Amino acid sequence: MKTRNLISASLLAALAIVLTRFFGVNLGVIRVSLGTIPIMLSGIVLGPLYGFATGAVADLVGFLINPMGGAYFPGFTLTTALAGFLPGFLLRKKKPSLINLIFAIGVTEILCHVLLNTVWLSMITGKAYLVLLPGRLSSRAIHYPIITAALFFLLQNDLVPSNKDSLKEKG
Repeated sequence: MKTRNLISASLLAALAIVLTRFFGVNLGVIRVSLGTIPIMLSGIVLGPLYGFATGAVADLVGFLINPMGGAYFPGFTLTTALAGFLPGFLLRKKKPSLINLIFAIGVTEILCHVLLNTVWLSMITGKAYLVLLPGRLSSRAIHYPIITAALFFLLQNDLVPSNKDSLKEKG
């Protein structure tokens, strides 16, 4: 089981890297990327610690492959790791209800991508926190429904095997 989880987490980290670093789209000042989906999925399906590790690995390896024009900053790695941890911690079920998923992703988006990432950007750029906040809010307002719909679709349609499924196959 542990080997299967490690392989699954690794594949989800690789998918997150590809979606973030190579398929992200810049819409003016807003960057739209679906790389958060596999990281959150890892936390929900494999557990919060695997989600944390998936996020951290995806950010570190992704930076090494394609730094996207900036220096490494560990705050973004922490944010990405927390984005994998929080949904897994808040959702104890493999098939959460839509309301629970909306809540967990909303909490993650606000804490990680709006509040923490804005702090990190403020520290790096020297711009005031409140100046950066509206752009971060608008960016995450675009991401939030896309991420929620994608995760709900994947989880409700049995497109992601859980550990319980692998036990049924063996027994």
